[in-house]
Amino acid sequence: MKFFKKKDGVYVAIGSLLLVNFLGLLGVLMIDQGNALFGGMKHNFLASIVTMLSIKRINIGTAIFCGFAMTYVATVLPVILLIFAKKIRKLLEKKIPAKHSKWIVWAVCAAIFVFGWTVVLAFFALKNVKIRYLFLTHLYFLIAQLIVSVCLLAIYMIIEIFSHAFKPNIKTETTVNGNGAVTAPSVASVGESAKAENKGEIFPSLKAIDAQYAKKSGAPAQAETDYTLPQIAEGFQAFLSERCALYYDLKMLRSFIAGMATSRLIILEGLSGTGKSSLPRYFSEYVGSKTFFAPVQSTWRDRSDVLGFYNDFSYVFKETNFLKRLYEASYIPNQFNLMVLDEMNLSRVEYYFADFLSVLEYPAEDWKVTVMPAVKAELSPKKLDNGAVVVPVNTWFVGTANKDDSTFTITDKVYDRAVVLEFNDKNAKIQTKASPEPIALGPTQLSNLFQTAKERAEFGLAEGDIAKFDELAEFVYELFEIRFGNRIMNQIMNFVPVYVALGGTKEEAIDLMFCRKVLHKLDGRFEDYIKEGLVRLQNKINQLYGAGVLADTENMIRRLVKKLS
Repeated sequence: MKFFKKKDGVYVAIGSLLLVNFLGLLGVLMIDQGNALFGGMKHNFLASIVTMLSIKRINIGTAIFCGFAMTYVATVLPVILLIFAKKIRKLLEKKIPAKHSKWIVWAVCAAIFVFGWTVVLAFFALKNVKIRYLFLTHLYFLIAQLIVSVCLLAIYMIIEIFSHAFKPNIKTETTVNGNGAVTAPSVASVGESAKAENKGEIFPSLKAIDAQYAKKSGAPAQAETDYTLPQIAEGFQAFLSERCALYYDLKMLRSFIAGMATSRLIILEGLSGTGKSSLPRYFSEYVGSKTFFAPVQSTWRDRSDVLGFYNDFSYVFKETNFLKRLYEASYIPNQFNLMVLDEMNLSRVEYYFADFLSVLEYPAEDWKVTVMPAVKAELSPKKLDNGAVVVPVNTWFVGTANKDDSTFTITDKVYDRAVVLEFNDKNAKIQTKASPEPIALGPTQLSNLFQTAKERAEFGLAEGDIAKFDELAEFVYELFEIRFGNRIMNQIMNFVPVYVALGGTKEEAIDLMFCRKVLHKLDGRFEDYIKEGLVRLQNKINQLYGAGVLADTENMIRRLVKKLS
């Protein structure tokens, strides 16, 4: 019979190591001839046993005792480090290459061992104490260790035997899905408080989500009503104003909704307290869904901070709330899943969010991020695809970003993949005529409205509009050597028709995209020719579009010129 698992053995070994060493130290003191620490007693039960066995007792002395304590530290500390080597290496790999972390752990352990014993030998040399007394002390100590270890192992095995003998029977049942594959067994007789290791589950929370929605398989779909894009934007503005006392102009709301048609990542950037976090929260409330908030930490470095990691000690995947919400979204396709990365630039976005930045460039059927490779089918949750979590089409990621000394600059790699909206001012109170009542709107219905708008030729960019924008882009390249690729041009082609369908103008849409996608690349550049180039760019914009038409772009040009003055 297998009485204990590997992970249990690790914890027992660590606990036993500390306890045995303490008891061993106590035993050595008790057989000391002088027994100075025991009130001058000449005999105790351990000393009596030693005397009965005719073992020569020694006088420990202060020097021997101090040397013993130092050797204890020099020997035990490297052992503990080696026991936790995998965990330590995992922490090191966040900052240094994996191939170096193994050697660092070994080097530190060896250094502690060598340094500790060097100090011990130097100490004994200074005290003129013979080294053989040290080894005699350790001999008695090892005997005490052996006795206590055997007793602890016997007690542990007795406990394990009785726990297996009286463990209640667990009834399991297997089910076959539509593909003929056997799904993970369900534990029928174990309550919700049962531990994950008793059920043999790697993903206990994800399995719990599977069980939760298995009971709701017959739940009716959310009722939907036909709406137009202008009705959605104007109704959302009224909802914010009347229900939430928040005031956004239609230009901002149109940009946010059109951004959902353009990219799966929307960045809301600007001053603190201007309503960046409130916008996605109340949009979800307006359409009958809920927003998920993930406060970004400055320590986030890679995917494991977002999705979690496999614990080598407990054999359970450490599931984050982010992973659980993303996984659950596959079960609610008729609801919007807005996942907010709050203060996303407290850490480097291109580090912890790199996997999502890559996969969202692929077709929707390939939106999969690996969580844990090589997961056995019987241990894998239903919605994991070969160890990868699927990003469902009802999901958008919204990042809020402040600009202050505590944050990192968002790189072009992130900006180019996102729609960026800037919050600079708190809007004044707005009077609206639309109904402030929330609506029943699903992501599929909104996507259909987006597609219809993109197919309307009058909403999109005509050949003349494209030629004019290309001329502006070429002018920017000649002045500042800033060029953008097909990704940004495709975003503009998708953004403009939806923004126009929402009730805006083509010029407003071009203005926002040009300002946030192209012109922002000049922020932070201080070459001598930049200021003069900005003045020439302003004249070119006036020539192509007219003064005051691209208002956001002109405002940004003025800010950049002022910064360079």
